[in-house]
Amino acid sequence: MIRPLQPFDLVRYSILADRGTGNRAFTLDNLGRGVPNRVSATTLPTLSLSLMTRPVQAVASTAGRQVKAIGAARPRSGPRTWEVSHLLVGQGDRDRAGLLPVLAQQIARQGGERLFIRLQSDDPLVDDVQANGFLPCFREMLYRQRRQDRAIGPAPRKHTDADEFAVYQLYTASTPMEMRLSTGVTFDQWAMARERTGVSGREYVVDGDSGLNGWLKTVRRLRSSTATLMVREDDESTAAGLIDFAMASLPRFADVLWLVSEHQSDLHRVFHRRGSDVDSEYVTLVKSMVTPALDKERHKALPVRPA
Repeated sequence: MIRPLQPFDLVRYSILADRGTGNRAFTLDNLGRGVPNRVSATTLPTLSLSLMTRPVQAVASTAGRQVKAIGAARPRSGPRTWEVSHLLVGQGDRDRAGLLPVLAQQIARQGGERLFIRLQSDDPLVDDVQANGFLPCFREMLYRQRRQDRAIGPAPRKHTDADEFAVYQLYTASTPMEMRLSTGVTFDQWAMARERTGVSGREYVVDGDSGLNGWLKTVRRLRSSTATLMVREDDESTAAGLIDFAMASLPRFADVLWLVSEHQSDLHRVFHRRGSDVDSEYVTLVKSMVTPALDKERHKALPVRPA
């Protein structure tokens, strides 16, 4: 049975699940950490509270008294776009991703239109998630770097709210259409699909002759900081400059994790030339909750016949 999450479900999962793993879903907050072998007892109180707090939507798959799997999702930057923040699955669960369509239904009732999930690309759950109505969007590589002292050029300027549409135009110019169809074509779709982090980050932009040439976001953390960036196609110099700026401004003794989409070939070349290895690879999938409703309305519509 799949039902809404109850207060003690996480405890029951951690104790009774058949070799239940930790979180298999990845957001910007847990990149590079791998999949834990189990749910740590020290994190149970905080995790239970976070999954029971609105606007998070969470469900559990049960068999008798046993909790076999738990899934939870949260909004990204707007109420119509959500992401799976937690997917905990017991190894013995036959329908390991079967709770995701139920979670999607709950989100649709809240006005959600799209649900994203990021998994490690070699996770067997990828096939199960696709079998439950999710479509692949894009792949990403995570590079891990230690700070290195480099001479840096002119610093980018700080991002302001007035730059938002220019960042969207940069996204449009640097992202293939097939990927934008999943992540957002219009400005509103793109803005609501942008990922948030539990820790506030800093954004920077590089001006060009016809709009922005680059955008950078860094998030400082104690153990490892994260960074993402966009540049126009065939602009390795801007990419290298933003990477150098981030490495110089982030804490010296923490790793920096760079999340790079597969299509960003300029960024991959810069990291490869600098001897950076790929730490992990991810695939993001999406489920749309809009099309069935549109199809239903289309069937209800009366054909317009010429007079």
